[in-house]
Amino acid sequence: MLEKYEDLLSKARKAELGALSTWYKLFGLREDPFLAQIEPEETDYFVDRERLVESIVFDVGIAARGIPVTILLVGPTLSGKTAILQYIGAILERLAKKGPDRYAFSGELLDAGMLFEVDEEEAEHKSVQPWLRLAKKQSDYLFLDSAAPEQVKLVIREFTKVKLKLFSVLPHDLEVVYSELKVEPKLLFISRMAQKGITSVLTGRLARVSDGQASLQNLFGDESLKIIDEYCMGVPGLALVCASRCLRLLRNLYAHGSPEKLVERTKVTADIALQACKIEKCYQAVEEYPNLSQFKREVLEQVIFSGKSPTEISSTIRKDRTTVSRHLMDLKEAGLVDFTPRGRESVYQAVLPTRILYEISRMPKEVWEGAPA
Repeated sequence: MLEKYEDLLSKARKAELGALSTWYKLFGLREDPFLAQIEPEETDYFVDRERLVESIVFDVGIAARGIPVTILLVGPTLSGKTAILQYIGAILERLAKKGPDRYAFSGELLDAGMLFEVDEEEAEHKSVQPWLRLAKKQSDYLFLDSAAPEQVKLVIREFTKVKLKLFSVLPHDLEVVYSELKVEPKLLFISRMAQKGITSVLTGRLARVSDGQASLQNLFGDESLKIIDEYCMGVPGLALVCASRCLRLLRNLYAHGSPEKLVERTKVTADIALQACKIEKCYQAVEEYPNLSQFKREVLEQVIFSGKSPTEISSTIRKDRTTVSRHLMDLKEAGLVDFTPRGRESVYQAVLPTRILYEISRMPKEVWEGAPA
């Protein structure tokens, strides 16, 4: 029986890549270039945030001399906070290898959710939370990604032997975090990524999986890139999502067409880019959100970060449930929220691009719209 499966595996190893993958056959790519996972050590694909990197690296050097530093890195979801911290972590590791006597900094890059997570099995055995194991450890820096206000407060209080504490936070949490700190933090804001930066991000991701056989100019028309830039709102993570959708739409066109039309269909047009942005709801966020009435915005804000039913929203904002339901349906038709059934009611929640646009509206406008960081 095993011989049959051994034969299949043998054929798989010998098969031409082009015969196995429509990504390769159509685009010359090993996989989806825009959603493929980037490893932290792959520093060659970091784009457009050098000023922030230089500031943080300088402060690591200050902290290594025994001077306490607290930093808040502020930006909306998918704007690149995690990428910045991973890039700096990789740079510090390379420096330590190059000059262990001069650059042997000690520190951690951790996700706040992982640091404060309690495993159910560990909880039964009354094991300590992960952060308790690190709190008394002496180190030069701690980078805590996606930190909530209460987590920032706890780390400031308990991690007394860490000289530099950097927290990446969302814009709507900044006021609460700032007000609870007893130390004066250094504020670093991520700014909107310009079209040149977005183009560089897409170009770099293509280079990772193309073996030099594909380029951004060969796959995307100029107008399609402008559309992606406009509706990704200067957020690189959204640009990657929309660009990936573009290639999948193009691949579907090929799959339903004739092979002889392959050459005609290997470039993303403006129409395809616009369709992709609509599917991912980026288009709706940009076009519909600014025109909302004050009441619709009030309803929408109730479901930006967590799902709620019309009854829950009605109770919170003290408005008639029927009116709330009607406005939620309007928001759903506009593509700004989605819903899932829950018993006799539905639970509504903002789609990701709407949430990101809300977060951007909480950024200092002169910072977000300013020169790239």
